[in-house]
Amino acid sequence: MRYRIAVLTLGFAALAAGCTTASGTPATAPSVPETAPTTTLTLPSTTATAPAIATTTSTTLDRLSEIQAIYEDLEHRRLQAIYDQDEDAFRAVYANEEYLQESLPLFEAVVFLTNPGRYPVQVLEILTDHEGCISAVVRTDLTGITEGGQLAEKQQSIQSQENAWGISYTGEDWSCVGPHPLSG
Repeated sequence: MRYRIAVLTLGFAALAAGCTTASGTPATAPSVPETAPTTTLTLPSTTATAPAIATTTSTTLDRLSEIQAIYEDLEHRRLQAIYDQDEDAFRAVYANEEYLQESLPLFEAVVFLTNPGRYPVQVLEILTDHEGCISAVVRTDLTGITEGGQLAEKQQSIQSQENAWGISYTGEDWSCVGPHPLSG
């Protein structure tokens, strides 16, 4: 024996019952077409061209922010490693052994941090921005952060080694072009 069951939802209640007509014949649902008719709407195409904007530098604000963040991170990690006397963390901040050896005397420096959350670095000018090397003029303000700290502007180059940035050289003699000044 076969039954037809219809479910009717009214508000929160559902009613299930077998449906028949007054004459006793089974009721059927109205037929629904297999596919609904579709209408295609064609809109006119308009294209606008934005005016060209003259730029004086190839560095975008996003890229400048990225580079600023890299320099800030390296300086913060360097100062924290000196403060914590964590030689492994200090070594991890440098991209090459030559510049690390030249910088190791700084590890022995006495550093006090009055505000470890403050990043005392500002990128003033990007000189070179290659995939694995960046050179920039950087202002470092260590006044009130380190013993004998001062404000300094210097050219600093950083390199990417094994997907991590590290300090590579500080000085006017090298901007990621040609052999590294401390190599052989």
